[in-house]
Amino acid sequence: MLALVGNDATERAVTLGTFLEASPAVAIKSFDDAAALMQDLEASGASQPRLILLDVAGSVFAGLADLRTIRTDPRAALLPVVLMYRTTDPAHMESCYRLGANSLVRKPDGREGMVDLARVLLRYWQQMNEPLRR
Repeated sequence: MLALVGNDATERAVTLGTFLEASPAVAIKSFDDAAALMQDLEASGASQPRLILLDVAGSVFAGLADLRTIRTDPRAALLPVVLMYRTTDPAHMESCYRLGANSLVRKPDGREGMVDLARVLLRYWQQMNEPLRR
């Protein structure tokens, strides 16, 4: 299962659509923010996402706050987190890595580019990456 977190509902819906187009069988849960994800993790017990995608379309600061929330919660602290962003500010990018992002990925313009990115991310994080087993 993949968790998609993003505070911009429109952008999150577009991202969700491109991931489902790239892989119709992928299970994705969508959340407004990291607090909603943490509530879901609490409710679902041991069911953890294999990957958390933070869709930083709106406020970079909201994305950093979501990342901080994820990394300080013991249930999610070690889960892989990929930030999808449009910013080119090196300071923001450095902050993401310092807060524990596993990867930063620039969102391409256009649907085809997003579908290609979704395929690459899904292939790597679901097929190639070796997750931590607890």
